[in-house]
Amino acid sequence: MPAQTVYSNRPDNRESSDRLASLTVGPADREKAQLIADMYNAALGKLGVMAAGHEPYPDPSLFSREGIVSDIDSDERKLVVAELDGRPVGAMIIDKIHDHACEFNCMAVRLDCRGLGLGRPIVEACRRLVDETFFTANSTELVTHSLASQRAHFASGYNRLTGFGFCQYPRVFFKNHPESCLWATMLQGHLARELPDLRAKLGKSIGVPLSEFRMHLTAVGRGFAGLTDYEAELAYDVMRKRNIYVPPAYAQLAGSILAQFSDSLDYTVDTSGAGAGQTDGARASAAVEIDFKEGFEHSYIYLPPAFDPGAGLKPLAAAIEKLRSAGKRFILVRMRANYASTIETAEFLRSQGFVFHTLVPLYMSTARDGTRPPVLDDMLGMQWVAPYVLAQNPLPGDTGSVVQLHGYPENLSGQIVGTIRAELRRQKP
Repeated sequence: MPAQTVYSNRPDNRESSDRLASLTVGPADREKAQLIADMYNAALGKLGVMAAGHEPYPDPSLFSREGIVSDIDSDERKLVVAELDGRPVGAMIIDKIHDHACEFNCMAVRLDCRGLGLGRPIVEACRRLVDETFFTANSTELVTHSLASQRAHFASGYNRLTGFGFCQYPRVFFKNHPESCLWATMLQGHLARELPDLRAKLGKSIGVPLSEFRMHLTAVGRGFAGLTDYEAELAYDVMRKRNIYVPPAYAQLAGSILAQFSDSLDYTVDTSGAGAGQTDGARASAAVEIDFKEGFEHSYIYLPPAFDPGAGLKPLAAAIEKLRSAGKRFILVRMRANYASTIETAEFLRSQGFVFHTLVPLYMSTARDGTRPPVLDDMLGMQWVAPYVLAQNPLPGDTGSVVQLHGYPENLSGQIVGTIRAELRRQKP
């Protein structure tokens, strides 16, 4: 059965045009899996290789019927497809990060359909699907080889910038240059739409217990009469005051990033570590988790909620050395920003050549029992880029850089890249 249409460019649509009169965008139809795979091959090259010497697109599932069927059937992904006259011409995936966070991924348009303005309808259709949830923090990586893709996301409201990954992904679109990405975050869903109004009525600080908060929420919020216990606790977690701990060098940038969400979220930036931070039962841990990304030159390191730098810096240093010795050219460390110990950990990483990557609201979660929502944490990300890669790939704004950032340097991307540039300059002997 054909999937429900989320976007249609019928003649009564003010954005319609003759060439897109039959455009529809909606969840993928399983019966068209082979046609969708054909579209991805036509958009990104056969099996994801654009040309000789380029590295393959890092998601092999997109290029075969079996892979597309697996994506359609997955509980972790939602594949959205654009069709012209019933023929798939573009697509994008909504990937689940955790129960209340997602990202848009794998946006592609057939080469013979580029320039038709398909990006905006695809992004818009995905946005509408996420808006149907109760609450989702959408943090999407915008590819920096395509200003058209960035414009499509910006135009649909994905314009609150939260980070920049330099030379983070494989050499898919350029033979000699890894792909960089600009991070954008949007709060979506029913609760997100109501947050500015709730803030205006309830104030910034919630100084009441959960039971009283629910009473206030249902009294002043639109459509919260049937709120479940799960939803009420989730709203309470989202709306509480959130302490963010960063090194002093990041204070101004952190303030600028978080100010974009001041109508909805309540943040305090702390560079001293004097505050207690969020614990919610989390125990200090020195555990270090490596996502090696076998077959690729980038890897990720994840730190636990209450990472203990006293016992954990040695294992962290060992993990970094392991990845560097394995020939990795990009390492990203993801840590919770809601703990005072994050400052010491971040300063250690800076001493190891890491620089700012991201500060992303509500990106990480810690599960509780099945009847309660997870604890939502804000992420501080720090990146290391191999020196030889830095020598061959100038930052945005430098002559010869292949990285294009929409609106750079006037928007927040200028401040983010400027912070990274200053850190890299200080590292040079």
